[in-house]
Formats: sequence, structure tokens, C-alpha cells
Amino acid sequence: MSESIDTDVLIIGGGAAACRAAIESADSHAKVILIDKGLFGHSGCSGMHIGWDMAAGYPFAKDDTPEIHFKDTIRAGGYLNNQKLVRVFTNEVGERMLDLERYGNIYARDEKGNVICTEGSGHSRMRFITPALLVTLKEEVRRRSVEIFEETMISNLLSTKGTVVGATALDIKKGYLLVFRAKSTILATGGSGQLYDWGTISARTTNPTSNCGDGYAMAYRIGTELIDMENVQFLLGVMYPSQLAGIVVPIADQRGYLLDKNKVAFAKDIPREEWNRARAIKEILALIKQGKGSPHGGVWLDAPRAYREWKEKGYVWHFLRLQVFADQLKTMGSDLVVDMIEIAPTCHHFMGGLVINERCETLVPGLYACGEVVGGIHGGNRLGSNALPETQVFGMRAGKYASKRATEMNEMPEIECKQVENEKSRLFNVFNRKGKFRQHFVRHRLQKLVWNNLGPIRNEDRISAAIEEIKKIKEEYLPRMYVQSTSRTYNREWIEALETDNLVCLAEMVARAAMMRTESRQAHQRSDFPETNNENWLVNIYIKNCNGRMQLFTKPIIETEASLE
Repeated sequence: MSESIDTDVLIIGGGAAACRAAIESADSHAKVILIDKGLFGHSGCSGMHIGWDMAAGYPFAKDDTPEIHFKDTIRAGGYLNNQKLVRVFTNEVGERMLDLERYGNIYARDEKGNVICTEGSGHSRMRFITPALLVTLKEEVRRRSVEIFEETMISNLLSTKGTVVGATALDIKKGYLLVFRAKSTILATGGSGQLYDWGTISARTTNPTSNCGDGYAMAYRIGTELIDMENVQFLLGVMYPSQLAGIVVPIADQRGYLLDKNKVAFAKDIPREEWNRARAIKEILALIKQGKGSPHGGVWLDAPRAYREWKEKGYVWHFLRLQVFADQLKTMGSDLVVDMIEIAPTCHHFMGGLVINERCETLVPGLYACGEVVGGIHGGNRLGSNALPETQVFGMRAGKYASKRATEMNEMPEIECKQVENEKSRLFNVFNRKGKFRQHFVRHRLQKLVWNNLGPIRNEDRISAAIEEIKKIKEEYLPRMYVQSTSRTYNREWIEALETDNLVCLAEMVARAAMMRTESRQAHQRSDFPETNNENWLVNIYIKNCNGRMQLFTKPIIETEASLE
């Protein structure tokens, strides 16, 4: 067996949630290792933003409270949210935003020095504050004694007697197998927008290429439960000009700037608190189906008017970010100040994920989770700009409780050598396989299948077709998938083959959960069951690996204080 690298807390991921977990763990005097599949501070969704909006009006907005934010979040989630987690989130988000200021992040302020709070879709109060920058968290991690492994892909979790004790990894730079042994392990691997491919009205995904559902698949294989995997959020991304496809414009979900083919605003009269992302996608797809969409099959975004209005209103950071986007667009032959652009649904966020409690513990001892890889917080639909504040609340909690567990343990856990040897064989045998299918062929087939059958609008026939084809891919394609390049160093094809394995696992979870939920609720829309069925489906769908078989079952929602209105 390869020699293990020992630590108190092993953090898998390099984005905002992972950084906050690392900061808290290090401040708790634990030895911390952070693993980033890409370059630290530049990979994952957190690293690709110019600056984040964050829904955290209090303590900055006088008319906002944790109770109001709680109700907005539950309502947007279709009441599928774990209300214990939402209460933790809304109670603690303000303090976590102040943490960012203590780290050096400076929010946009007015001439009196007050933090500027702006409106956001689905929110009943003006609670968006900006900007939050990953570089702030990155530098805080660097200031602490956190050991960082960049360009290192965690391939599987290791367990001993039902407890997670570390993980195996592939050193992408050198092609070596690494073994990490840890008293506590935190998954902060983000989502999986790469599950979706180009469609007739899709710009695929807003996510970077590294978001391939690694955390979901590893957690499933280790035997913990996942929740709400049918709930995938689609946002509005650029579809034309095509060179910007998938990019999210800062105003893309603002209802007043969305126009039909005649360039008439079609959603301006919908109340702000009702215009969440699930509602936006539903309205836009209906408009397109009626033949009222823009020339390339989306809708128009009146960016020039937003540009003028934001400048006049003094939304400094919003305007600056739009200006940066406009400058980028100019290099591609279009002027955002003058030209409207076309936008359409694109995969953005997974509301489903690992089941955790308020301490960020999963159902497998030794394994914690935070960030988008977690399910239950957002329910059936995430409110805009709730994601990044959530990374700070639960990243802190994951780091706090994982380090507490680790520092209370006297000895390092034992690793079963057989697990490591089996994983080594799985990773390297792909080079010896006399296969028929290149990994890119398998991945593109899967992505196209998922978009066409598990996109924004689903039905039984499409979901059934997806399940059958996924089964075929698992049984016939994956065992015969091979890597042409035999190089071990920086072999992108090799890494993508491992990611494709994870994507297939995730696709099956999404498909089976989508088939099980015979209703339409928030992000999950079925044309054959167009109504919301509270009598039968005000429940969560859970998924667990039972001896290699994917088992689905339901449990009542975790309702502590907010009942269905």
C-alpha cells in the first residue's frame, strides 16, 4: 500500500465552503489538509465569479430579519427544505458576512457608509449585498497552517468498520496514487453542472468543467444517504451571441428586463417575492412553446436599459460588474450598452445532495459535508444568492465540528489495505482495457441523454428512456471505456474518464428520483403531472446504496416552525 499522508481534518474541495471549513478547522488547532482538483482559488463555481451577490440583509437592512428570510427560503423551496438547517442558516448568515469583512472583504456602501442592499428575485426584502470575493477566503487560508494539494483528484473515500477514515487521490501532475488518512473528512466538492449538455434551448451549464458530481458519487458509494436529487435548478444563461453561451449575465433573472419576441416585458407585473428561478424557467419555457421567444429560441434580455438604470440608481458594484461583462462582450463584437442579448435555461445548481444534521455530520461517522454537495437546505428551489452565504454558515460549522471530533481522538484510524489496492486497480486498469469507447463519446452520449430527458420539463416516457439508456451505459459502455493516451502526467482524458464514472452514477440518481416524484414542484416540473400534490408529495425522496443496489424511499419533511400556507 502507498504510504499515507496523515491529518486531523481532510477537506475535499477548494471553493468557498472548503475555504471556510479550512479556516475554522485551523483556528481550532487541528492539522488541516485541503485537496483541490484544480488550482486553489481558481477552480469550482466560487472561483469563476467576478464577485458574488449574497442574500444577507440583516444586520445591514433595517426592515429585514432572520424570520422573514426563513419564510422566503421555505416558500421558494416548495416546503421541501429541512427547516432545522434553514433556521441555522438564517440565524447565522449575518455574522458570517461580518466574518468576511473581518477578513478584508469590503461591501459596496453609500455616501453615508451604509452597506447597500439591493433587490433579488424571490426575496421579499432588499437583502443582496456585494461583492464577496473568493480571494479574501483564499488569503485567509494561506495565512494559516493549512497544507494545500492542488491539481489532485480525490477518487474515493476510505472506510473502516463503517467509519470514514480518509480517501484515495490521484496526483494529476505526476500520475501517482496518494492515500490520505484523516480523523475527520469534509466533502465540499460542489455541484455537477457538467451532467448537462447542449440542447435546443440550452446553453448547457453555468458550471466550470471540474463540476462533475464527484462528491455525490463518492458519498453514494460509501453508503451515506442523499436527498432531493430530482431537484436541479436551471438559470438563464446567454445563448446568443453563441461565443458567450452559458455565461450568466448579472441581471438575467430580473423580471423587468426579460422581453418576448416583440421586445415587450412579459413578467414585470409578477410580484418580486413570487419571481424565483423556478418560476422564471417555467414562464420562459411556456413563452417559447407559444412561439413568442427570441429568434434563436430563447428570450430577449434588455441589458442596455438595466445598464442605464443601475448607473442612475447608484448600484455601484452591480453596475461595475455589468460594465466588466460589457467590456468582455465588446471584444467579441457586441456592445451590451446598445445591444440586447438572448438568454435561455442552463443548468446552474443542484438542490439535492448529502443528508446532514446541524453539525454537518452525514449518516456515516467521520464524514462531514458543506456547500452545494449538501441537500435539504434549499428544498425544491434555491433562492438567488442564498448559495454563497450558505457556504459560509455551513463551511464554518463543518470545520468546527469536524475539528472537534479530530482533536478529541487520541490515535489515527486504521486503513484497510485491500480498499487501497482495489482503488489503485480501478484507477490504473483503464490503461490496460481493450475497449471500444473513448471516454468523450460516453460522456457526450450521457450529457445529451440527460438534457433531452431530464431537463427543465420532464415526463414518464422521457425519464423511462433515460433510465434504460443509463443502465445500458453502465453495463455496456463503462466496462469498455478506454483511455487512448498512456501518459500518467496531466492526462486529461484519464481524469475525465474517472469523472464520467461519477456522472453516470449521478444521472441515475436524478432519473430515478424524478420518476418517483409524480408531481410538479418548483424546479422539478413534469408535463404529465403538472400540478403540485401536497397530499401525497410533501415528502423528501432519499437515496442510498444498499449492497450495490440504488434504493429510493420517502420520509416526511422536517417541519419545525413553518407550515404550508
